[in-house]
Amino acid sequence: MSIVNNEISVDSLNISGIQSSEYPATLGNTKVNSTSGSPNIKSYKTLTSDKNINLSIVDNKLSNSSAYQTSKHHVGYISSAFSEVVLNYTESSLKNTNNSNIYGNPSISTLMETRSGAGFSAAAISNNNSSVSVISGSESLIYFKQNLINHYSSFKGTVFHVACDASTTSSTSTDDINNIIEFSSLGAIVLISSSPKESHDKAILAHFVAKDLQVPVFHLFYSSQKDTYSDLTDLVSYERLLSFGKFFENSLLSSNYDPKNFVSELFNSFNTFFGSQYNILTAQKSATSENAIISFGNQSFTSLKFDLVGSSLFADILVIDIHVYGSWTSSDISSILSSENSKKVVVLGNTPYSSSKSSRLYLEILTNYYFGNINSTTEFIFTNLVESNEITAEETILSSIGIISQQDSESASLTSEKLSIEVEVDTSKVSAFAEPQVLSSSETTLFELNKQVVFNESFTSSLDTSPEYGNIYTIKVSKTVRLTPESYDRNLFHIEFDIGNSGLTYGIGEALGVYGENDKDDTLNFLNWYGVNPDTLYTKYYNDKAITNSSYQWIKQKLDIFGRPGKKFYEFLAAHAADENEAAQLKYIVSPEGKENFKQRVENTVTYADLLIEFKSAHPPFSGLIDNVPFIKQRHYSISSSANMHPNKVHLLIVTVDWDNKNGTRYGLCTRYLNSLKVGDEIKVSVKPSAMKLPQDDMKPVIMAGLGTGMAPFKAFIEERAYRKAQGIEIGPMALYFGSRHRKMEYLYGEELEAYHTDGILTRIQLAFSRDQKDKVYIQNKLSMDSDIIKSWLLDSEGSFYLCGPTWPVADVKEAIVNSFVEFSDMNAASASKTIEEMKDHERYVLEVY
Repeated sequence: MSIVNNEISVDSLNISGIQSSEYPATLGNTKVNSTSGSPNIKSYKTLTSDKNINLSIVDNKLSNSSAYQTSKHHVGYISSAFSEVVLNYTESSLKNTNNSNIYGNPSISTLMETRSGAGFSAAAISNNNSSVSVISGSESLIYFKQNLINHYSSFKGTVFHVACDASTTSSTSTDDINNIIEFSSLGAIVLISSSPKESHDKAILAHFVAKDLQVPVFHLFYSSQKDTYSDLTDLVSYERLLSFGKFFENSLLSSNYDPKNFVSELFNSFNTFFGSQYNILTAQKSATSENAIISFGNQSFTSLKFDLVGSSLFADILVIDIHVYGSWTSSDISSILSSENSKKVVVLGNTPYSSSKSSRLYLEILTNYYFGNINSTTEFIFTNLVESNEITAEETILSSIGIISQQDSESASLTSEKLSIEVEVDTSKVSAFAEPQVLSSSETTLFELNKQVVFNESFTSSLDTSPEYGNIYTIKVSKTVRLTPESYDRNLFHIEFDIGNSGLTYGIGEALGVYGENDKDDTLNFLNWYGVNPDTLYTKYYNDKAITNSSYQWIKQKLDIFGRPGKKFYEFLAAHAADENEAAQLKYIVSPEGKENFKQRVENTVTYADLLIEFKSAHPPFSGLIDNVPFIKQRHYSISSSANMHPNKVHLLIVTVDWDNKNGTRYGLCTRYLNSLKVGDEIKVSVKPSAMKLPQDDMKPVIMAGLGTGMAPFKAFIEERAYRKAQGIEIGPMALYFGSRHRKMEYLYGEELEAYHTDGILTRIQLAFSRDQKDKVYIQNKLSMDSDIIKSWLLDSEGSFYLCGPTWPVADVKEAIVNSFVEFSDMNAASASKTIEEMKDHERYVLEVY
């Protein structure tokens, strides 16, 4: 039995062998050996045996029914006819009289175990360009779900034949439907059948739908206990299946059918060719249908429905039976209900939990109907037919509609939830930051978004703030001031924010985490080049939450598309490159032989967007970018204000980052974003704690060394001590060692610092402007000039030292302080260095460098 680690990437899987006792074969790039066994994922290495949960017993009750065996073997036969590999997650093997499929390729069936992480084998086989289908019990779907979510694109064209529990006298449970119907919003299509013959036929239809539309198809099959085993000779031959395929292909008038019309054409062709009468949806009604019943997979109702229209009790009932569920179904039902002006609508369910008051189907239909009929007073009712037989089902339904009283149907096991609503959608709650690592991501309709708004809990959606964001606050720009002359090539600026009622609080020395955004023009230019409408909605599933954004929001606010990619993205593009030479080049760059090429690309800041433009044949779907380009990372900036000195305000000191390379001018994402903000603009931020704190004892000396924007936390330090002094609190000495390039250009907050010095708050200021004289002067030089003060304040008075700025002066600064200890005490260099380490342990020697 195969065991697959949940954490492994589907794209990295290589199938080295799928084994069958019948014959050796090769499936595309997938080699098949001749001994018995199951798929072997070579790239997987078992970490610990206790992580692999054997859940094979979940389906064993499904093998107890001869009816189940009957339908399963019909489905197995058809699966082998269309697939190269059939993965069987049930307890018993399948009968297959053919060793090849209808296309002449080898076909094997292998018995699998249901485990946590099930589905990796199917994804890996599909990624190896081999056709695969899966047969499982409905209870196994929960173990497929996470891989279906995270690697949805790997299952396109895969058919999942799902055996509904036939061990009860009821029918397909609502839980079975719920487990599958949620995938319809991603393009998956669901077919349902209720007999061995229908299972056989719907299996054929399922494979044609999956193959031609390249979407996952779920086929729920069920058979009653009364059915008997059908001999395989009664099944459609491979030759006849091929003939139908050609017949259907010739009947198509266009190559541009939408999914609904394609499925309709397929069903029509199948009926013509085989003499059947299948529909994707049926609606039986009388002349005056005031009430409606909607069913999808309710066996007890299926047995009853053919007598409904002729019954006097059901004279005014519209009966809608769903046979194929797709993204269009709830809209079609809504149109039928609207045209009939239905007063009551009963949506049938069959959940094992009698307390259940809704189902996925119920919510889908309800949402679509009310968004199209916003002022409707139609009453929707969810009715649970759990354990109902033909008689009690009739009583239960009539009681729900109100045709007979509840007392008349006491024998019915009934749970109904009535709902009469007028929906008002507060669009203010769907903000521009209605944000989002889905299911993989996918294109989303406006209806899907509306549904998430109305039934947020049921659809576990997130429409306000990205779930990957922790405690975040919205604050507003109140002031921006450029601190360097316009003629100067470096733009350092001061920016203030109004905290308002956001709830944000911060302490001295803490940092503000800013969620930057990409440039608007760059975003629109990229989307235009990529051929994506900026308004198209895409949903990504993150931690079981559905997060929806427009493509514009994804690129501007979420994806680091103009950042530097790692090797995995090169591999991802290689898998999507239509040009073999481009695919080979992408693989070479991330190989050991291509390490210099990769290093040079990193140094030249080659971005995700650059790669897509360079390798034009590698053009994955936009949803693939959402799944493979990381989110924009939060950037942290030291807060340069004291909350006591500036209540309800927070200040930052920023320098814009830009540089030139062969690809043109590059910009730091977040500093560019902050520089573009205007007064009144809102941004999202969080607060990050820091070790850069003032001593608890206000009398302790403080020595601050800052380079450039490393001045930010020290401005806050000085302001806080000035505030405390103004409150009558006695404060200790403070010294500032500040370094930048030119006094005239970069003496940041110079006038304020001079004023604090005059007031005695800043005891000493030492300035190091490195380029104002022939011999460069740095802050470590100024520290060395004050060795006696350094030793006295740090050793004798147990003061604190802080350094903020770039990393390059760290060693020289430490050396200056060590020398001061050695020169003015009896320490040697080793003991002086040990003292500094001890100061670090007590947060008296603090470095915040970048």
